Amino acid sequence: MSSVVESRILDDFFDLMVNQPSPKEILEFKMSVDDERKITKLIELTHAESLSFQDQAEIDYYFRIERAIVLAKAKAYAKLQGDR
Repeated sequence: MSSVVESRILDDFFDLMVNQPSPKEILEFKMSVDDERKITKLIELTHAESLSFQDQAEIDYYFRIERAIVLAKAKAYAKLQGDR
C-alpha cells in the first residue's frame, strides 16, 4: 500500500481540521491533483481487472478515507442548512 498517497490525503484533511474550519471550508476540501490522478489510475486498473494485491489494498484504504471525508462534508452541509 502506498503510504505516500494515504498520508498526503489524510495530512491535507487533518491540516484543515485542526484549524477549526467553517462548514463551508470543509465542504470546499478537495484532494490534490496528484492524489486524484493516483486514484483515477487505480480505478482504471480495477476496471481492467489488473490490480495487484497492493493496489487493491491501496484503493480499499482510499475508499475508507473518502467515506470519512464525505461524512464530515455531510455534517458540514447539515450545519449550514441549520444556520439558515
